[in-house]
Amino acid sequence: MNIPDRMRLRITRAEAAAGRTPIWTAELPTAFPAEDGHRVVVGQPWLAAADGLPARFRGASHLSRGDLFSLASDLRRQRRPQWAGLLAASNAWGYGTTGYGWHRTRAILAQPDLDARLIAAVAILTDHGPVHAFYALRNQHHVTGLGPAFFTKFLYFASAGLDTPDALILDAVLAAAINRVSGKTVLRSAGWRTPEYAFYLVYLNRVAERVRQTALTDVTPGQVEMALFQQQGKMGQ
Repeated sequence: MNIPDRMRLRITRAEAAAGRTPIWTAELPTAFPAEDGHRVVVGQPWLAAADGLPARFRGASHLSRGDLFSLASDLRRQRRPQWAGLLAASNAWGYGTTGYGWHRTRAILAQPDLDARLIAAVAILTDHGPVHAFYALRNQHHVTGLGPAFFTKFLYFASAGLDTPDALILDAVLAAAINRVSGKTVLRSAGWRTPEYAFYLVYLNRVAERVRQTALTDVTPGQVEMALFQQQGKMGQ
């Protein structure tokens, strides 16, 4: 997948900046639960959904990260995977009990070229990694109504089990957490572009390494993302 040279330079600079940005260890979480067990209550509109949501999840009152990792693994074994099902499930997990989430998702699922765009994005994720996949969903494979806060959730689950670096979730809560841990405003609250996502991935991987060094705990970047999200949520973002 081709990223313009000027954009590649901006990505490289952002990654270098992430390598220099401070990490305030005192601001880091102290508990890092396993990713698979993180469960979210699902609201009534999702329970009643007759289309979009994979059959295995219809009627479920909760969805966990592990549930969606399992779905993504199953899809990768299929000859013609329907990635729209994972998108619907990741949106259900992301919106939880937010009432308007299903209406927004239904409009996304109705787009006739959705499957082609998601298939292309997953192929780019598999072959080139999360930064390239982010760029694709921000540009030539953009899905109307699907912004970075939710398409990074889709990429996160779709990247399960790949040999490429993890595609990590970036939303307003996590941007606020990174600004707090770094001691300065390094990420906007919304509308992130590819260099900002590249910065975020490098920085969060550095945070995970810092936790491993200081707490002598073997954590993944995904566990750090989840712990930061939960910590920041308790602070009221």
